[in-house]
Amino acid sequence: RAYFNSDGSQPPIAQEDDDDEEFDRNFKTFMQNGSHPDILKKSPWTTSSDHGDSYNEPAQHRLRRGGHGLVLVRRNLPNGFADLPFSAKVLDRFPRKNYRGMPFPEEELPLFCYAGGSLLVRDKLRNLSMPRSFGFVVKNERGDSIYVSCLTFMEPLTKQRKQELNQLSMRRRDTSLPHRIYCRKTLERRSIDIFGAYLVGFDDVVTFENKTICLVGRYPYWTETRRFLTHLHLLSGSSSDIPLERNISHLLLSVPVPKPGGQCVLVPFSTMNEPMALVMPPLKDLPLVDLSYRRMFAALDVPTVVTIVLGFLCLEKKVILISTRQALLLDCCELLKSLLFPFDLCAPYVPHLT
Repeated sequence: RAYFNSDGSQPPIAQEDDDDEEFDRNFKTFMQNGSHPDILKKSPWTTSSDHGDSYNEPAQHRLRRGGHGLVLVRRNLPNGFADLPFSAKVLDRFPRKNYRGMPFPEEELPLFCYAGGSLLVRDKLRNLSMPRSFGFVVKNERGDSIYVSCLTFMEPLTKQRKQELNQLSMRRRDTSLPHRIYCRKTLERRSIDIFGAYLVGFDDVVTFENKTICLVGRYPYWTETRRFLTHLHLLSGSSSDIPLERNISHLLLSVPVPKPGGQCVLVPFSTMNEPMALVMPPLKDLPLVDLSYRRMFAALDVPTVVTIVLGFLCLEKKVILISTRQALLLDCCELLKSLLFPFDLCAPYVPHLT
C-alpha cells in the first residue's frame, strides 16, 4: 500500500524495491541453473475501487477538501509459458566425434546463442521476423580461436515440445487457479469447434520456438558460412530430393580446405545463383578477411576508426562496442582487428558478450 502526500505526489516505496531486487537475484540464480520456477509477475499499480467513483477526481483536490488518501493496489498475476525463458541445449551435431585439437563447444553454444534463455513466441505467421545471422568467437584450451557462425529462426512447436508443455500445464492446474480456469475454457472451446483446434490459417496466432543452426570452424569465413546456413534453411522449406544431411556432410567431409595462395574452392548452391567461394591468401600476404569494410565505415566514421585502432588497440587498451545488431557488432570487431596488420591482438578478444 501507498498513500499520496499533501501535494499529490506518491512517496517512495522502499519495501517494494527490496522485493524486486530479491526477485531479480532469484531469477538470475534459476537462469544460471538452467531452469526456472513457477514464478508470478506483478500487475501495474492501480487505485483501489473500495470507495466508489470518488477516485476519478484528482488527488490534490480531494486532499485540499480534507478527503481521504489514495490506496494503491498491486496484484500478483500468473506467468504464462511465453513469459518465462527455457534452458537451451544442443539437439544434434555432425560429426559425432571431435576433430583432433578442436573440441566441440557444446557448453558455450547455448550461452552465446541464447544469453537470456529460449523464449516462446505467440504471433501470426505473417508477422514473424526473417531469419537472423550472427556469430561469435570462442577459445580452446590452447588459446586458438574457434569461429562459430549462426542462423536463428522461428519454427512452430514440434509434437514433442507440445507434450512437454502439456505436462507442465497439468502441474500448474493444481497450483494456479487462473491457469485452471483458462484450461477449462480452452477444452470447452475445442469440444465445440473441432476444426478450429486443428486447422491453422495464415492469420491465426501460432506458438513458435526459436531455433539456431551453427557452423563451427577454424577459419573466419563469415560471409560464406552465412550463405551456407541460409542455403540449408531454404532447403528445409522446399521439396528437395537431396536430404539436408547430405549437404552438411559434403561440405565438412568432401570439400577440401584451400591452400594458402592456391586456387579458389567453389561449392555450388541449388538455392542461390552464386556458389560458395573459399580462398586462402598467401602466407606473407594480408590476413584472411571475409567481410566488407563498407559495413564498418557505414556504422563508424573514419576518425572514430583511426582513434580505436591507433589510440586504443595499438596501446592494448580496453574497447567495448555496443550495438543492437549482433551481426554488425561481429563484423566491426573483426574488421578493426584486421587493421592491426602486421601486428596481432594479444589481449582477450570476445566479440559477443552474454
